[in-house]
Amino acid sequence: SSSAPAFATAGQGVVKLWNDEGEAIAAMQSPRGTSPCALVAAAIGYEGNQSLLLATAHRVTYQSDPNQFRLVPQDEAGRRRRAQAEEQERQLRLRLDAAAARVQVSIQSGGQLQQMTIEPPSNGRGREVVSPPVTSLAALDRDDGTILVIGNACGELRLVQFRRDNNLMGTDYKLMHLNPADGGTASIVCMEPLGGSLLAVSTRQRPADDSTSSSTHALADSVAIDVPLAQAVYIIDIEKCACDLIIDGHSDAAQAMCLLPDGGLATCGGKMDAKSKVWDKSLLGATSGDGHNNVGMGEANVRVLTESSATLDDVGYVFALTVLPDTKPGSKHYALAAARYNVVKICI
Repeated sequence: SSSAPAFATAGQGVVKLWNDEGEAIAAMQSPRGTSPCALVAAAIGYEGNQSLLLATAHRVTYQSDPNQFRLVPQDEAGRRRRAQAEEQERQLRLRLDAAAARVQVSIQSGGQLQQMTIEPPSNGRGREVVSPPVTSLAALDRDDGTILVIGNACGELRLVQFRRDNNLMGTDYKLMHLNPADGGTASIVCMEPLGGSLLAVSTRQRPADDSTSSSTHALADSVAIDVPLAQAVYIIDIEKCACDLIIDGHSDAAQAMCLLPDGGLATCGGKMDAKSKVWDKSLLGATSGDGHNNVGMGEANVRVLTESSATLDDVGYVFALTVLPDTKPGSKHYALAAARYNVVKICI
Protein backbone atom coordinates (compact mmCIF):
# COMPACT_ATOMS: atom_id res chain seq x y z
CA SER A 1 0.00 0.00 0.00
CA SER A 2 1.28 3.48 -0.89
CA SER A 3 0.16 4.78 2.52
CA ALA A 4 2.01 2.10 4.49
CA PRO A 5 5.47 3.12 5.84
CA ALA A 6 8.38 1.26 4.28
CA PHE A 7 11.32 3.03 5.93
CA ALA A 8 12.21 6.05 8.05
CA THR A 9 14.98 8.62 7.85
CA ALA A 10 16.34 11.09 10.39
CA GLY A 11 17.77 14.41 9.17
CA GLN A 12 18.52 17.78 10.66
CA GLY A 13 15.60 18.58 12.93
CA VAL A 14 13.12 16.10 11.43
CA VAL A 15 12.20 12.41 11.13
CA LYS A 16 10.29 11.30 8.03
CA LEU A 17 8.33 8.19 7.11
CA TRP A 18 8.41 7.02 3.49
CA ASN A 19 6.36 4.51 1.51
CA ASP A 20 7.73 1.86 -0.84
CA GLU A 21 7.46 4.31 -3.76
CA GLY A 22 9.84 6.78 -2.11
CA GLU A 23 7.13 9.28 -1.16
CA ALA A 24 7.17 11.03 2.21
CA ILE A 25 3.96 10.18 4.08
CA ALA A 26 4.67 11.75 7.49
CA ALA A 27 7.13 14.14 9.14
CA MET A 28 7.87 14.57 12.84
CA GLN A 29 9.72 17.75 13.79
CA SER A 30 12.37 17.60 16.49
CA PRO A 31 12.08 19.91 19.51
CA ARG A 32 13.55 23.30 18.64
CA GLY A 33 17.30 23.37 19.17
CA THR A 34 17.72 19.58 18.78
CA SER A 35 18.23 16.98 16.05
CA PRO A 36 17.74 13.20 16.00
CA CYS A 37 20.69 11.19 17.32
CA ALA A 38 19.12 7.71 17.48
CA LEU A 39 16.29 6.05 15.58
CA VAL A 40 14.87 2.54 15.89
CA ALA A 41 11.80 0.85 14.40
CA ALA A 42 9.97 -2.31 15.46
CA ALA A 43 6.75 -4.13 14.64
CA ILE A 44 4.43 -4.55 17.62
CA GLY A 45 1.14 -6.35 18.04
CA TYR A 46 -0.19 -9.64 16.68
CA GLU A 47 0.51 -11.18 13.29
CA GLY A 48 -2.06 -9.74 10.91
CA ASN A 49 -2.70 -6.83 13.26
CA GLN A 50 0.72 -5.26 13.62
CA SER A 51 1.63 -1.65 14.21
CA LEU A 52 4.88 0.15 13.51
CA LEU A 53 6.75 1.59 16.50
CA LEU A 54 9.28 4.31 15.74
CA ALA A 55 11.36 5.66 18.63
CA THR A 56 13.60 8.72 18.34
CA ALA A 57 16.13 10.31 20.68
CA HIS A 58 17.51 13.81 20.18
CA ARG A 59 20.74 15.63 20.89
CA VAL A 60 21.13 19.33 21.62
CA THR A 61 22.35 21.30 18.59
CA TYR A 62 21.65 24.80 19.88
CA GLN A 63 24.76 26.90 20.46
CA SER A 64 24.58 30.07 22.50
CA ASP A 65 26.35 33.25 21.44
CA PRO A 66 29.66 33.29 23.34
CA ASN A 67 29.71 37.10 23.20
CA GLN A 68 26.18 37.83 24.38
CA PHE A 69 27.28 38.50 27.97
CA ARG A 70 30.71 39.92 27.19
CA LEU A 71 29.93 43.57 27.96
CA VAL A 72 29.56 44.60 31.61
CA PRO A 73 26.32 46.52 32.39
CA GLN A 74 26.95 50.15 33.36
CA ASP A 75 23.73 50.95 35.21
CA GLU A 76 20.98 49.29 37.25
CA ALA A 77 18.62 48.96 34.27
CA GLY A 78 21.36 47.25 32.29
CA ARG A 79 22.08 44.85 35.15
CA ARG A 80 18.38 43.93 35.34
CA ARG A 81 18.28 43.26 31.59
CA ARG A 82 21.44 41.21 31.91
CA ALA A 83 20.01 39.12 34.77
CA GLN A 84 16.79 38.56 32.81
CA ALA A 85 18.71 37.46 29.71
CA GLU A 86 20.90 35.10 31.74
CA GLU A 87 17.80 33.54 33.34
CA GLN A 88 16.18 33.09 29.91
CA GLU A 89 19.34 31.38 28.66
CA ARG A 90 19.40 29.11 31.72
CA GLN A 91 15.74 28.14 31.25
CA LEU A 92 16.38 27.41 27.57
CA ARG A 93 19.28 25.13 28.44
CA LEU A 94 17.10 23.29 30.96
CA ARG A 95 14.39 22.76 28.31
CA LEU A 96 16.94 21.49 25.81
CA ASP A 97 18.53 19.14 28.37
CA ALA A 98 15.05 17.82 29.22
CA ALA A 99 14.30 17.22 25.53
CA ALA A 100 17.56 15.28 25.15
CA ALA A 101 16.57 13.01 28.06
CA ARG A 102 13.21 12.08 26.50
CA VAL A 103 12.30 9.56 23.81
CA GLN A 104 9.66 10.43 21.24
CA VAL A 105 7.59 7.41 20.15
CA SER A 106 5.39 7.34 17.05
CA ILE A 107 3.06 4.40 16.45
CA GLN A 108 1.51 3.83 13.02
CA SER A 109 -1.66 1.81 13.51
CA GLY A 110 -4.66 1.43 11.22
CA GLY A 111 -3.56 4.34 9.05
CA GLN A 112 -3.30 6.63 12.08
CA LEU A 113 -0.10 8.07 13.53
CA GLN A 114 -0.15 8.29 17.32
CA GLN A 115 2.62 9.97 19.27
CA MET A 116 3.75 9.67 22.87
CA THR A 117 6.71 10.81 24.95
CA ILE A 118 8.72 8.61 27.29
CA GLU A 119 9.90 10.87 30.08
CA PRO A 120 13.07 10.02 32.03
CA PRO A 121 12.50 8.28 35.36
CA SER A 122 12.59 10.72 38.25
CA ASN A 123 12.71 8.45 41.29
CA GLY A 124 15.81 9.08 43.37
CA ARG A 125 16.87 12.26 41.54
CA GLY A 126 16.27 15.71 42.89
CA ARG A 127 14.64 18.45 40.86
CA GLU A 128 17.92 20.24 40.32
CA VAL A 129 19.67 17.17 38.87
CA VAL A 130 19.58 17.07 35.08
CA SER A 131 18.66 13.65 33.68
CA PRO A 132 21.37 12.24 31.39
CA PRO A 133 20.79 12.60 27.64
CA VAL A 134 19.67 9.53 25.71
CA THR A 135 22.45 8.36 23.39
CA SER A 136 21.25 5.06 21.90
CA LEU A 137 18.11 3.00 21.27
CA ALA A 138 17.51 -0.69 20.50
CA ALA A 139 14.45 -2.91 20.08
CA LEU A 140 14.31 -6.56 21.16
CA ASP A 141 11.58 -8.76 19.72
CA ARG A 142 10.14 -11.07 22.36
CA ASP A 143 7.38 -13.69 22.38
CA ASP A 144 5.20 -11.44 24.51
CA GLY A 145 5.99 -8.19 22.73
CA THR A 146 8.78 -5.73 22.04
CA ILE A 147 11.33 -4.35 24.50
CA LEU A 148 12.56 -0.83 23.78
CA VAL A 149 16.01 -0.34 25.33
CA ILE A 150 16.99 3.24 26.12
CA GLY A 151 20.70 3.85 26.78
CA ASN A 152 22.02 7.14 28.09
CA ALA A 153 25.21 9.07 28.71
CA CYS A 154 25.62 7.72 32.24
CA GLY A 155 25.55 4.03 31.38
CA GLU A 156 21.92 3.43 32.28
CA LEU A 157 19.77 0.91 30.39
CA ARG A 158 16.03 1.45 30.69
CA LEU A 159 13.76 -1.27 29.32
CA VAL A 160 10.23 -0.28 28.25
CA GLN A 161 7.90 -3.12 27.25
CA PHE A 162 5.22 -2.91 24.58
CA ARG A 163 3.09 -6.03 25.09
CA ARG A 164 1.28 -7.69 22.21
CA ASP A 165 -2.03 -7.49 24.08
CA ASN A 166 -1.59 -3.76 24.75
CA ASN A 167 0.75 -2.62 22.03
CA LEU A 168 0.00 1.10 22.18
CA MET A 169 1.06 1.53 25.80
CA GLY A 170 4.63 1.13 26.97
CA THR A 171 5.36 0.15 30.55
CA ASP A 172 8.66 0.19 32.42
CA TYR A 173 10.10 -3.32 32.56
CA LYS A 174 13.57 -3.00 34.09
CA LEU A 175 16.21 -0.42 34.91
CA MET A 176 19.92 -1.25 34.99
CA HIS A 177 23.21 0.62 34.99
CA LEU A 178 26.79 -0.34 34.19
CA ASN A 179 29.10 -0.01 37.19
CA PRO A 180 32.75 0.15 36.03
CA ALA A 181 35.36 -1.10 38.48
CA ASP A 182 37.95 1.35 37.13
CA GLY A 183 36.09 4.26 38.71
CA GLY A 184 34.99 5.84 35.44
CA THR A 185 31.52 6.56 34.10
CA ALA A 186 30.38 4.46 31.16
CA SER A 187 28.44 6.30 28.46
CA ILE A 188 26.37 4.19 26.05
CA VAL A 189 27.56 4.66 22.46
CA CYS A 190 25.48 2.11 20.53
CA MET A 191 23.58 -1.15 21.05
CA GLU A 192 22.79 -4.21 18.94
CA PRO A 193 20.29 -6.99 19.77
CA LEU A 194 21.85 -10.46 19.44
CA GLY A 195 18.70 -12.55 19.76
CA GLY A 196 16.85 -13.81 22.81
CA SER A 197 17.72 -11.74 25.87
CA LEU A 198 21.24 -10.81 24.74
CA LEU A 199 22.22 -7.25 23.88
CA ALA A 200 25.61 -5.97 22.72
CA VAL A 201 26.36 -2.62 24.38
CA SER A 202 29.28 -0.40 23.36
CA THR A 203 30.48 2.14 25.91
CA ARG A 204 33.05 4.86 26.21
CA GLN A 205 34.61 6.65 29.15
CA ARG A 206 32.65 9.78 29.97
CA PRO A 207 34.78 12.83 30.86
CA ALA A 208 34.92 13.48 34.60
CA ASP A 209 34.06 17.17 34.12
CA ASP A 210 30.85 16.38 32.21
CA SER A 211 27.82 17.83 34.01
CA THR A 212 25.76 14.63 33.65
CA SER A 213 28.38 12.40 35.28
CA SER A 214 27.27 13.42 38.77
CA SER A 215 23.75 12.05 38.21
CA THR A 216 24.77 8.49 37.35
CA HIS A 217 23.55 5.59 39.50
CA ALA A 218 21.25 7.91 41.46
CA LEU A 219 18.03 6.14 40.51
CA ALA A 220 16.20 3.95 42.96
CA ASP A 221 15.40 0.38 41.85
CA SER A 222 18.25 0.40 39.30
CA VAL A 223 20.18 -2.88 39.16
CA ALA A 224 23.96 -2.51 39.00
CA ILE A 225 25.83 -4.57 36.40
CA ASP A 226 29.47 -4.74 37.46
CA VAL A 227 31.94 -4.33 34.58
CA PRO A 228 35.73 -3.93 34.72
CA LEU A 229 36.09 -0.98 32.31
CA ALA A 230 34.17 2.14 31.37
CA GLN A 231 35.05 1.56 27.69
CA ALA A 232 34.42 -1.79 26.00
CA VAL A 233 31.73 -3.82 24.25
CA TYR A 234 29.62 -5.80 26.71
CA ILE A 235 27.25 -8.66 25.95
CA ILE A 236 24.43 -8.09 28.45
CA ASP A 237 21.74 -10.61 29.37
CA ILE A 238 18.80 -8.31 30.11
CA GLU A 239 16.85 -11.02 31.91
CA LYS A 240 19.69 -11.93 34.26
CA CYS A 241 20.89 -8.30 34.51
CA ALA A 242 24.42 -9.60 34.06
CA CYS A 243 27.40 -9.30 31.73
CA ASP A 244 28.04 -12.54 29.79
CA LEU A 245 31.06 -11.48 27.71
CA ILE A 246 33.45 -8.57 27.26
CA ILE A 247 34.97 -7.53 23.92
CA ASP A 248 38.04 -5.38 24.47
CA GLY A 249 39.44 -5.34 20.96
CA HIS A 250 39.43 -1.64 20.03
CA SER A 251 41.65 1.21 21.18
CA ASP A 252 38.69 3.60 20.83
CA ALA A 253 35.01 3.09 21.60
CA ALA A 254 33.08 1.02 19.06
CA GLN A 255 30.92 3.46 17.12
CA ALA A 256 28.82 0.87 15.25
CA MET A 257 27.92 -2.79 15.61
CA CYS A 258 26.03 -5.23 13.41
CA LEU A 259 24.70 -8.75 14.00
CA LEU A 260 25.75 -11.01 11.13
CA PRO A 261 23.49 -13.64 9.52
CA ASP A 262 25.76 -16.44 10.76
CA GLY A 263 25.44 -15.29 14.38
CA GLY A 264 28.71 -13.37 14.51
CA LEU A 265 29.16 -9.72 15.41
CA ALA A 266 30.91 -6.92 13.51
CA THR A 267 32.25 -3.94 15.46
CA CYS A 268 33.79 -0.67 14.23
CA GLY A 269 36.19 1.29 16.42
CA GLY A 270 36.21 5.08 16.74
CA LYS A 271 38.45 7.61 15.02
CA MET A 272 41.52 6.75 17.12
CA ASP A 273 41.11 3.06 16.27
CA ALA A 274 39.58 3.08 12.75
CA LYS A 275 39.36 -0.72 12.58
CA SER A 276 36.38 -2.91 11.76
CA LYS A 277 36.47 -6.39 13.26
CA VAL A 278 34.42 -9.56 12.96
CA TRP A 279 33.80 -11.83 15.94
CA ASP A 280 32.57 -15.26 14.82
CA LYS A 281 29.69 -16.98 16.58
CA SER A 282 32.04 -19.79 17.59
CA LEU A 283 34.33 -17.25 19.25
CA LEU A 284 31.49 -15.45 21.00
CA GLY A 285 30.20 -18.74 22.40
CA ALA A 286 33.54 -20.36 23.20
CA THR A 287 34.42 -21.37 26.73
CA SER A 288 38.16 -21.80 26.19
CA GLY A 289 40.84 -21.22 23.60
CA ASP A 290 43.08 -18.48 22.22
CA GLY A 291 42.13 -14.84 22.06
CA HIS A 292 40.44 -14.42 25.40
CA ASN A 293 41.10 -14.03 29.09
CA ASN A 294 38.89 -14.18 32.14
CA VAL A 295 38.11 -11.41 34.59
CA GLY A 296 36.45 -11.85 37.96
CA MET A 297 33.47 -9.63 38.75
CA GLY A 298 32.01 -10.41 42.14
CA GLU A 299 31.12 -14.09 42.14
CA ALA A 300 31.13 -14.27 38.32
CA ASN A 301 34.06 -15.06 36.03
CA VAL A 302 33.48 -13.33 32.68
CA ARG A 303 35.43 -13.96 29.49
CA VAL A 304 37.28 -11.09 27.80
CA LEU A 305 37.86 -11.28 24.04
CA THR A 306 40.82 -9.30 22.70
CA GLU A 307 41.55 -11.01 19.36
CA SER A 308 38.88 -11.01 16.66
CA SER A 309 38.24 -13.63 14.00
CA ALA A 310 39.00 -11.15 11.22
CA THR A 311 39.88 -7.49 10.67
CA LEU A 312 38.47 -5.56 7.70
CA ASP A 313 41.47 -3.38 6.89
CA ASP A 314 39.92 -1.47 3.99
CA VAL A 315 36.89 -0.16 5.85
CA GLY A 316 38.55 2.34 8.21
CA TYR A 317 36.63 4.68 10.49
CA VAL A 318 32.88 4.46 9.82
CA PHE A 319 29.66 5.62 11.48
CA ALA A 320 27.23 2.81 10.66
CA LEU A 321 27.11 -0.84 9.56
CA THR A 322 24.38 -2.96 8.03
CA VAL A 323 24.06 -6.38 6.41
CA LEU A 324 23.17 -6.78 2.72
CA PRO A 325 21.89 -10.38 2.39
CA ASP A 326 22.10 -12.31 -0.86
CA THR A 327 18.62 -12.42 -2.42
CA LYS A 328 19.27 -15.78 -4.05
CA PRO A 329 17.04 -18.40 -2.36
CA GLY A 330 18.99 -20.61 0.04
CA SER A 331 22.14 -18.51 -0.17
CA LYS A 332 24.08 -17.89 3.04
CA HIS A 333 26.28 -15.21 1.49
CA TYR A 334 26.03 -11.58 2.51
CA ALA A 335 27.87 -8.29 2.26
CA LEU A 336 28.55 -5.56 4.82
CA ALA A 337 27.78 -1.93 4.02
CA ALA A 338 29.84 0.57 6.03
CA ALA A 339 29.00 4.29 5.94
CA ARG A 340 31.14 7.34 6.62
CA TYR A 341 30.05 10.83 5.65
CA ASN A 342 28.96 10.59 1.96
CA VAL A 343 30.77 7.30 1.24
CA VAL A 344 29.42 3.76 1.61
CA LYS A 345 31.91 0.90 1.37
CA ILE A 346 30.72 -2.61 0.51
CA CYS A 347 32.63 -5.59 1.94
CA ILE A 348 31.83 -8.98 0.40
